[in-house]
Amino acid sequence: EFAPGNWDNKTYWCKDSIYIHDDNLFHSDFFDIVLDVIPDCDPLGEIKITKEQWEQIYEKAILGGNYSAEIVQAAEPWVTENLQKYNVFYILGV
Repeated sequence: EFAPGNWDNKTYWCKDSIYIHDDNLFHSDFFDIVLDVIPDCDPLGEIKITKEQWEQIYEKAILGGNYSAEIVQAAEPWVTENLQKYNVFYILGV
């Protein structure tokens, strides 16, 4: 789940979230890219993503040109809109 804004540490399945199936994430190098940008995050926990971090994640995924590029391209419209409203979003429930 990509959850909008500052997550309240309790709400999942928000109507304004987007969802990427775990199998899709784990069969890509998406979390390797996230860990490269945010080394102290827990890929199995909740990950706070700022605009600057997303830009780095997006760029690395696009440059990699694999399934992670498809993931970030699919998420980009939602992420752009969310970051204009809140400046952050969370990746939850991985």
